[in-house]
Amino acid sequence: MIYLTRVKQDIPQHGKGIRLAIYQGEGFIGTPKAVQSNIGKLEEVLKQAKKYNVQLISFPELYLTGYALNPDLVKQLA
Repeated sequence: MIYLTRVKQDIPQHGKGIRLAIYQGEGFIGTPKAVQSNIGKLEEVLKQAKKYNVQLISFPELYLTGYALNPDLVKQLA
């Protein structure tokens, strides 16, 4: 995993900004096992972000399940 950081020494004062982390990575899709794997990766990334005093972290939309879903698969993974 590669971390690109641009971290100021102190977190912003209240009302002066936010410390934001953005995660862009690949995950597995389309099965309950894939969702569990992606949750595990999400937790790992959160632990790393905590080291930088991140206040908000953003993951890609549909990170847990992926886009390639039909209605039956959506019900299964929900």
